[in-house]
Amino acid sequence: MKGESKMCKVSIIMPSYNVCKYIRECLESIRKQTLDDIEVICVDAFSTDGTREIIQEYVDKDSRFIMINDDKGSCGYSYNKGIDKASGEYIGFVETDDYIAEGMFEVLYTAAEKYRLGYVKSNYTAFCNLDTENRYYEEMGIVSNMPDIYGKIIAPCDMPELLVCDQNMWNGIYRSDFIKDNVRLNESKGAAYQDISFLIQTICQAKRAMYINECMYFYRRDNENASMVNPKGVVNLYREFMYAKLFMEKCKNISQYHWCYFYMKLVNSGILKNSGNLVELHNGEKPELYDTLENVRKEMITADKNGYISYAILGNERYKHVKELIKSVKEYVAYINADFQNREDVLGKFLERLKGEKNIVIFGAGNCGKRAFLSLARKELQDNVAAFCDNDEKKQNTKLYGKDILSLKTILDKEKIPFFVVANEKYYMDIVRQLRTACISETNIILYKITGMEW
Repeated sequence: MKGESKMCKVSIIMPSYNVCKYIRECLESIRKQTLDDIEVICVDAFSTDGTREIIQEYVDKDSRFIMINDDKGSCGYSYNKGIDKASGEYIGFVETDDYIAEGMFEVLYTAAEKYRLGYVKSNYTAFCNLDTENRYYEEMGIVSNMPDIYGKIIAPCDMPELLVCDQNMWNGIYRSDFIKDNVRLNESKGAAYQDISFLIQTICQAKRAMYINECMYFYRRDNENASMVNPKGVVNLYREFMYAKLFMEKCKNISQYHWCYFYMKLVNSGILKNSGNLVELHNGEKPELYDTLENVRKEMITADKNGYISYAILGNERYKHVKELIKSVKEYVAYINADFQNREDVLGKFLERLKGEKNIVIFGAGNCGKRAFLSLARKELQDNVAAFCDNDEKKQNTKLYGKDILSLKTILDKEKIPFFVVANEKYYMDIVRQLRTACISETNIILYKITGMEW
């Protein structure tokens, strides 16, 4: 009968609530998968904006799609309900404001079956809309700081560093019996970072897994309803970490290193970076924020005493954040807001300097150069960029965001001397020296540094 689950290769679970602006593109990317033997379990929390009607269109025309209801208004409950319903050999997850490459599930399923994996994951591409016609894309490597493990069978349970590297549940597939027997998401209200505990549970228990060095999932970064733009997001994020902590306390194979990386993950999560600004934004009217920061402070004090956090483990910048918080919540809020304001000022001065330039060349066509272009596009200055420049011959004579990537010689052969934005944090001194050797005035050079404010 139409809509009933049947045994298939991959079950794809998609929680949704009021995402009609994005969901059609998402559903269409799943419908076009080259792996035909799938089921798509759409778990909708009674959307009121037309989302349910769009899902129903796909249910009516494609028997692989079904829709069930989330009657608790909890993303964790939606995931759990979808997992219980899933009949696939493997389970995958797709967020309904994202989309996927046509071959994603075929590539992942083939690898999972060939190597008998508990899970397999790909890299992903973050994106946002620059305008109605153009998008900004940036490739994200999950384990790019450990490139040697790509394409190899690993035992995640013995690699606690993955707790920090691997941030997302949706860019992979997981063996169904492994998930059903070992993983349960927190059924907290709303879309509240339930993937934190999912990742910790899977990584700490999986014995065979693989990471593929190919971007096949496209993750949206410009959804105005993102959780971290409101105080509740910080509170919910902390609660998800505490739910995961309860799991770790009961898990038998948790080592000292697992706890070190758990607390590093907590420090990196955004609780510390975002909470100070939100406290300032709401002028102390959200006491729950203060309570959450106080609870995190107590966690950090305990972790510090147990040797789970240190300068050597966290690095200078993160450890400074933790030490400021340990002093007091009040001092930490002042510290983080000063840091936030400084980064905002740096980016603001950079954009102000370029506002009148009409012949900009971004020197660097890597991620730093892409971020520089995104910053300019946010201020509608993308038309002021004449080209990219890069010393990598493989990139030369190609295009990036519709702009030519050229050698320095080709650019200097043109009649008008451009204004250079040096966007390569690793080799910026070499590039500046190269420009000076080419007799480019320092008044025609500006350095760009990623501030974290670009998105």
